[in-house]
Amino acid sequence: WYKPTFDVDSADYAPAAVLFQSILQYCAAAGIQELDFTTGEESYENRFSSHQYEYFEINLFRRASIRQSILRAKERLKGNSAVAAGLKTFRAWRRNG
Repeated sequence: WYKPTFDVDSADYAPAAVLFQSILQYCAAAGIQELDFTTGEESYENRFSSHQYEYFEINLFRRASIRQSILRAKERLKGNSAVAAGLKTFRAWRRNG
């Protein structure tokens, strides 16, 4: 950049706090009522949150579908020379201990 500048009224605040304030102002102006901080436990999340939701994900698989997925993956990997070379190296390493 040519000449970095900043707002002197915000000089006492961390750059991330100033950016986050801009995001919140945008959300308020756009009528956005909730902002998802995604996963993780950062200190700012508690500071800027009024409530939290617990999310859970459950994946269900039939045994046959897992086996089919593994077989399809093996077929796709067979044609990849880089993967084949890596497997050859791994197998040699495993044999030789």
